[in-house]
Amino acid sequence: MLPLHALKGVLEERALLAKRDLIRRPTAAVRATTSLTDAALGLSDYVHFYLLGQGSPWECVPILATQLLNGREAPFPHVALEMPTSSLEDADCTLCHWNIAVSRPGVPGACQGGNWTRGTNPKRILEVWRAFRRAGPNEEKARGYWNDPIQVPTLRGSQIAQGLRRLGRAASGIPELLLHAPVRVDDRFTLWAFSDDDMNAVATLQSAWHGIRVRRCVMDGYESQAADTQIWRARIDSYFARRGEFPAALDFDRKK
Repeated sequence: MLPLHALKGVLEERALLAKRDLIRRPTAAVRATTSLTDAALGLSDYVHFYLLGQGSPWECVPILATQLLNGREAPFPHVALEMPTSSLEDADCTLCHWNIAVSRPGVPGACQGGNWTRGTNPKRILEVWRAFRRAGPNEEKARGYWNDPIQVPTLRGSQIAQGLRRLGRAASGIPELLLHAPVRVDDRFTLWAFSDDDMNAVATLQSAWHGIRVRRCVMDGYESQAADTQIWRARIDSYFARRGEFPAALDFDRKK
């Protein structure tokens, strides 16, 4: 999932980059709420995907539900890049059954399990995961293994087949798929837009699609006509049409 204004750079780069690379590019959108946490947890070299079951509705994806459907603020336009996992080998994949951005493990004497509040210091988050590791949870409770340098339990390579029975324990029932960056964007991918207005914005980049399938799926409850959303999209449209600069100041990550 990515904010709409990041799409142009992705299509020009023909790749999805990790946050470590994105922060060096002036036309990249980096989520402030997750980039520092990724760095603390040893995940700065990975691109994060959701591993959805076949036929899962887009409304169930946490980041889309948060950014487009929930809350009292105007929704910020996002698009999705979908890739079939049949093209991947286990050796190239890392799975995580925790929501890396927000999950908090329960550690006796340190903290209860649950979710971090927005803005929690990444050093504190790392401290708790290390305390969880020292507590020696079994594989079932840890939901995976300690695959250094990643500081969150994961499944990697041959561990994935062994851990498939734990898929149902993933946060929100949706595991995270981590792929080492860069991830090539090619004809394996389908690009999804979630309103007519977003689709029109995407269409202005048609010359950069190069074989990527583009589809529209209307999400019930996504009010794309909200005043702030229209203002943001106008700036994005101007950038896509080369009439304006990259809208770096857009607060696309303002929601939890």
